[in-house]
Amino acid sequence: MLFPLSNAFLAVIPVDDGGRPFQDLPPAVVSAVTMLTCIFLTFATFGRRDRFADPRSRGRYARSARICFAAALAALAGYVLAPSGLYRALITDSPDSAIGLALYDGLFAALYVVTFALLTRAFLLLAMLEYFAEESTAPGAVATASGVPGPKADGGQRQDAT
Repeated sequence: MLFPLSNAFLAVIPVDDGGRPFQDLPPAVVSAVTMLTCIFLTFATFGRRDRFADPRSRGRYARSARICFAAALAALAGYVLAPSGLYRALITDSPDSAIGLALYDGLFAALYVVTFALLTRAFLLLAMLEYFAEESTAPGAVATASGVPGPKADGGQRQDAT
């Protein structure tokens, strides 16, 4: 597992619970897609690391982290609370259960992936904001004649003593 609390998440957010929430979709596929999505988000966010030092972008990223966290909680609530009602509506009461099964599995796979992707994005944004200090307040910030912070030799990355 990629992070220490993942075992606790698996107990709270079941991916294989006696045929629910997935009917025909193997839980390993959902877990693999979730992991690939989170890794992609990590690299895509880290690829834009130079933007985290810009004072105008920092507020937007902090707000985005809060929105991602709230949306992840909403997706998690839908994933945890909706299976029995949707199971009855899409599979039990549906005369054409093949389409109902596909909708049911697709919806819950999407909710599972979205929950972890948004949690990853929220915490990654907060970590990047902490790690990459604001240009105007960074130690050793170089200012040009106009007072605008100039480029630093280290590319804007924090240099921790080891």
